[in-house]
Amino acid sequence: MVATDKPTITPRETATLPPTSSPAPSPQNGGLAAWVGVFAGFLLFFTTWGFSTAYGAFQHFYQTDLLRDSSPSKLSWIGTVNAFFLISTGVVAGPLFDWGFLIHLMIAGCFLTTLGLMMLSLSQTYYQVLLSQGFCCGIGSGLIYVPALSLVLTSFTSRRGIALGIVTCGASIGIDR
Repeated sequence: MVATDKPTITPRETATLPPTSSPAPSPQNGGLAAWVGVFAGFLLFFTTWGFSTAYGAFQHFYQTDLLRDSSPSKLSWIGTVNAFFLISTGVVAGPLFDWGFLIHLMIAGCFLTTLGLMMLSLSQTYYQVLLSQGFCCGIGSGLIYVPALSLVLTSFTSRRGIALGIVTCGASIGIDR
């Protein structure tokens, strides 16, 4: 073949796919199970985001009682690490939810969050509080956060806005002083 010759494309037969037996299932668009999922999402946001957004109360307690010798900047890292893992764990939790591991994510997330809170009650030093509240609770909350949203998104088509609004209201109610 000479450099000036262009390759010719010859038409070929197009492959036809056999008809599928049934179309992909559409979202359930409401129903009792979907609204129970909205309520569960509300409670999950209540515990995950409420716990993280109320960190100022924890920091005040740490500064005045538990960790008096630590600087406010150092104490802020506990809440920052918690919030970082709450959001960034979604990079792992999202695909796992898509692959069907919802129950596993919820069990692991609830276990880690509960373990972190139990260890927080036993913590006496800065690094113990950082590991329990920052890392353990942050990762556990992150495993719960994305699936709670995704579950609601896949359950509704026409009332998705109101369902997501109810779920996200749990974040602002959350744990406070």
